[in-house]
Amino acid sequence: MIALPTWLVLVWLAGAGAILASYANLAAVRIPRGQSSVTGASACEACGHKVRPWDNVPVLSWLVLRGRCRDCGARFGVRHLVVELVGAAAFVVAGAVLLPTAGWAALAVVLVMVVGGLVLSLIDLQTHLLPDRVMLPWSIVLAVAMVAGTAVTGDWWALARAGIGAVALFAFYFAAAMAYPAGMGFGDVKLAAPLGAVMAFVGWPALAVGAFCAFLLGAIGSAVLALRGRLRRKTEVPFGPWMVAGALVGVLAGPVIANWYLSVVGLA
Repeated sequence: MIALPTWLVLVWLAGAGAILASYANLAAVRIPRGQSSVTGASACEACGHKVRPWDNVPVLSWLVLRGRCRDCGARFGVRHLVVELVGAAAFVVAGAVLLPTAGWAALAVVLVMVVGGLVLSLIDLQTHLLPDRVMLPWSIVLAVAMVAGTAVTGDWWALARAGIGAVALFAFYFAAAMAYPAGMGFGDVKLAAPLGAVMAFVGWPALAVGAFCAFLLGAIGSAVLALRGRLRRKTEVPFGPWMVAGALVGVLAGPVIANWYLSVVGLA
């Protein structure tokens, strides 16, 4: 296999991340409406004009058009730009961290997690739902990616670890939902299984840190909303995005954070 320069790989990952994040934006709008996320051209919701191919380039088109429709001038909103930048950054950081340590197999699984996680997070923020229409096919693709990666690397323990991680995190969230139904939906319980599988596939530190960070980030996010006066007693705060964010922290920085914690408590 020809070894590509690192900078070229990262540039490719940035482009792929922005493109797939742009798709995540589209899917998050269409799926809750019962529309197809793979067929039909993008169109301005204000005037109905189809978006031209040269106006549909992630990040660049938004900057050139200043976030407006070329035909009617309606604003697209900054969310499109932010999500595309987040996708590009996540792909680049994942590549920079995982390629030297875990290899292409783990990176491919994590990238699939990022794309599906973006779609589910955006939908959860809008509707407070994590639809099976996304969860099931995404989980299947993740499973196929893990099996394929294991077949290439020959590390079958990683696949077994993924199964253990999926069951363990699902069981933990299921118990939490049973103990406090008002605080956690069953969509979060179902989301725990694929995220647990991916984190454990990368390694036990990723699972431990990622599972903890979901609650830590959720608590910080809720505190920020409360300080800004946007969180009331009965306000529902979607937890799915924090689960995905925690999993991403786990797979990218799990070993570093775990080693730091063990050294602090004197166990390293």
